[in-house]
Amino acid sequence: HSWPVCHNHEISIFTNQAREGPIGDRLRAIFARPIEVVGKEPAFRLDFVPLSKFGVHRFVKLQIVAVDMSERDALARRTRDWLNDRDGGLLDRKEPFKLFVQDLWASGQTTLFLVAWSRQDLQNLMGEDQAERLYRELEESAARGLTKTLFALGESKEISAELARDYGWTLRLVPGFFASADAQNQVVKLNADEPVRLILVGWKDQPIPLDPREWEPWRGEILFRMNDGDFIEPSRTSVFTTEFQGRPALKWEGVWQNEKYVIGGPFRAYAFNHGPRAYCLIGQVYAPGNPKVNTLRQLEGLFATFEVLE
Repeated sequence: HSWPVCHNHEISIFTNQAREGPIGDRLRAIFARPIEVVGKEPAFRLDFVPLSKFGVHRFVKLQIVAVDMSERDALARRTRDWLNDRDGGLLDRKEPFKLFVQDLWASGQTTLFLVAWSRQDLQNLMGEDQAERLYRELEESAARGLTKTLFALGESKEISAELARDYGWTLRLVPGFFASADAQNQVVKLNADEPVRLILVGWKDQPIPLDPREWEPWRGEILFRMNDGDFIEPSRTSVFTTEFQGRPALKWEGVWQNEKYVIGGPFRAYAFNHGPRAYCLIGQVYAPGNPKVNTLRQLEGLFATFEVLE
């Protein structure tokens, strides 16, 4: 397999429907939604690509194939070829389906197939009841794919080994990160510059119920103490239930601020239990005047490498 190309916030779209019609509108509504990063940025940038240019876009990191098979056109034929032995017989049933395929043409690549046998059924696959799940699944697939490409230019293996030895958990880090710890309060801070990225990992030696009210005081304490007064802006932050590495989890997405230094930026955080411990992972970005979604997604890729040593 080749290495994928393009940034992790760009999606190449292949469809046999009009880009300005209902299908194109639904794709934009789901995947190019504005997200809060101190201001708004599109979650992904969509590039609608004609099949004639497939060769140029074959190896991009993120792809969506949205196809009405009843058209029996070139894209429908190619879709059948691409999914040969990968669809588990879904094509033969001729029922609408979605399918995520990893590493189809490049390592670390995610391709989402949305396949139906009528325009309406294709649109229904992206209906309001499916939109949030589709978006989250693509985000998670993109993060998993990043773990195969983030470290192509190197890795800070020494820090990862120290974390494993000293605390019983670890995660992989790209070059440029430095570590500091508050061992008494069981928190580790990992930070890197250009752009500024912070990862905070806290743990307690007992599980915590997965209720935001049970976690938010501790999460707030970690931020305030480790980052000299950082706090979460509740009105610009949302929390929801999800999974982290197959375990039930809470996830926060929103904005952190610091009144002392008059700065702020976007953050992501996860809370989950693993065995006898509770873990809180917080990722922050500070990049004033620069795009932030791409960097946030890189932090998600690093989070995906988190490992508790049994």
